[in-house]
Amino acid sequence: MINGEQSNDPVAIKDAIVAFYQNLYKEDECWRRNLNILDVQGITLEEQEWLERAFEEEEVLEGIKMCAAGKAPGTEGYTMAFFQAFWDTIKGDLMQTFHRFHSMQKFEKSFNVTFVALIPKKVGVNDLRDFRPICLVLEVYKIRAKQLSERLKKVMSRLINNHQMAFVKGRQIMDAALIASELIDTRIRDDVPGVMCKLDIEKAYGYLNWNYLINTLRQMGFGVRWLKWIEFCIKTTMFSILINGKPAGNGISVLKRQASSTKKALVDFWQLAFSYQVNPLAAVQPLPPATRGSR
Repeated sequence: MINGEQSNDPVAIKDAIVAFYQNLYKEDECWRRNLNILDVQGITLEEQEWLERAFEEEEVLEGIKMCAAGKAPGTEGYTMAFFQAFWDTIKGDLMQTFHRFHSMQKFEKSFNVTFVALIPKKVGVNDLRDFRPICLVLEVYKIRAKQLSERLKKVMSRLINNHQMAFVKGRQIMDAALIASELIDTRIRDDVPGVMCKLDIEKAYGYLNWNYLINTLRQMGFGVRWLKWIEFCIKTTMFSILINGKPAGNGISVLKRQASSTKKALVDFWQLAFSYQVNPLAAVQPLPPATRGSR
């Protein structure tokens, strides 16, 4: 369906698909509120230095082993199984890219080229919203993102509020729904009036503004080198849409993209900053985490 009308024109269909995803990943806002977080828990100088330390072979290899071997290949056609099987052969070249990334805070932009494959969510789809976009990213970029995400996980559990459940080791996202249910039941039982606000954040990863995120990390004490690493990774994305196996819309530059392992973790920091804006009192003095079985 194109503008509500069925079309069989392959050229029109291709143009409509490219235009749809150009608009989806495009930043339209020209002004955003400046964020100043008060009394936020930040990282220590020792943690900052630990995050920015040089990449070692053992660390990179461990990250590769943690990745699923048979998932979707990147634009080069290799899966992670290739890097796991031929590590001894390719480790020299791969570590050179990591050393350059560490010293220069950047890498070849071709590593961040992405193909987006469209997978139908159901049978008989006729609308682009019924397709699930799957990003086919180069495995070298996945490996680099894995290293950053594993380092970030070591410090984020202390920084993220107790009531945030997603993407933090030892926490379950379903606990948030259970706690909300318990709190509502308690207020109803005790006949305590109140207002509840439920926010449905559509496509949270795709619509996240990266400048807002970088500012949040900066205020939490992350170092200059780390911020440059993250900023280069998330802002140099170029993507093409695979239509009938062929790329279209070559070289579309975006400020937003589907989440990788690093970006899933970074979303928690955005949610933290958002909570400070929505409810400053709760952010400065958050409620203690509720527990199940309080009825």
